[in-house]
Amino acid sequence: MDEKKYERSIPTSTRHLLVRGAVILAATTLLTLGAVGFAAVGALQTATIHAAKGAKPHKEQLTITLAPGAAQSFNLPVADQPVEIQIDNYSTNGGVQTPSEVFSALANYNANGAGMSWVGTNNDGTQSAGNSIDDPSGPVTTETCGTSCVIATLSVSDAATGEVTLSTNPDTNTIDNTFVVDLWY
Repeated sequence: MDEKKYERSIPTSTRHLLVRGAVILAATTLLTLGAVGFAAVGALQTATIHAAKGAKPHKEQLTITLAPGAAQSFNLPVADQPVEIQIDNYSTNGGVQTPSEVFSALANYNANGAGMSWVGTNNDGTQSAGNSIDDPSGPVTTETCGTSCVIATLSVSDAATGEVTLSTNPDTNTIDNTFVVDLWY
């Protein structure tokens, strides 16, 4: 049925009630959504206020150059809070590494010496999680060059102190590798 014919078939008084009802329904819906939105904004503002009172993110950057088969240890900068470890090996082949030249991990060690836990993302996008109780040395994250080919590994050296070690594989490296390691906390 044509809309205009349908509209004409409804008595005028009923049409006015329907329009008023739709307006009232729309107004009620907007008021409800407004109240919910206002509450959500209030919650967001509260979260933002709490975040503003907390410490600002910190970043430490290390540049580590390793000969094939060499290793360098460093400590996570803080205990009892997550530390994001971002690693870029930009010197692997003088260009962009396939599948990627970046690998990372989110790690935490306990100040009481109880251990370390982590979630690592390898340069090929695969992920793994672990802890120093089940796997005392890791690996935490790895840079690969294909199946069964490892360029570099970040492993746990001393879980009680938050020490990790970045090492290169002598079998797959023929040049020195320079790593930029960003530690966010």
